[in-house]
Amino acid sequence: MKKKEEFAKRVQKHAEESLVKDGTVQFRLDGEMMYLLLELAKYKRTPHGVLARMWVVERLRNEVSQIANLKKTTNPFGSTNQATQNVFESNLSSRVQED
Repeated sequence: MKKKEEFAKRVQKHAEESLVKDGTVQFRLDGEMMYLLLELAKYKRTPHGVLARMWVVERLRNEVSQIANLKKTTNPFGSTNQATQNVFESNLSSRVQED
């Protein structure tokens, strides 16, 4: 079992590294939501992909900010230890500040 777990972790790490390097996120919208996105993009004279990216980045920054502002007595990360939580918050904060 241990070999399978190690292999799964390596595969997941490789997948995450590929995603970070590529920088592409794909998701599906139903027809109504896609129509609304396209109409709003026309109205704003902004490509629909740019609008979607702006919204995702804004939401990520808000979520990271909320996590960073939580009291230390609250652990939103489940069973992770304090050191892991600190690294997570530090990495997110530095990445958000880079943009």
